[in-house]
Amino acid sequence: RARELLDVKTVMKTEEGRRVINRILAESDVMGEMFSPNGSVTNLNLGKRKVGIFIYRELEESCPELSLLMRQEYVKENSDG
Repeated sequence: RARELLDVKTVMKTEEGRRVINRILAESDVMGEMFSPNGSVTNLNLGKRKVGIFIYRELEESCPELSLLMRQEYVKENSDG
C-alpha cells in the first residue's frame, strides 16, 4: 500500500501530473447529477463518480498538500484576473 501511495505522490509532484489528475477528476463529475431517466446513463454516471471518489481518497491519503496545490493552480489558471 505504501508503494501505491508513493506512486500517487510522485505523479502529483509534477505540474503536468496535477493537470492530468485534475482533468480526470473533472471528467468523473463527482458533484454532478448522477441519476437520469435512462438507466444506462445513471450507471455510467455512478461508475465515473466511483472512480473520482477513489482518486480523491488516494490524494487525501497520500498527499493532501499537493491536492490543495492542484486546486489552487486550477483556480489561478481559470480565473479572469
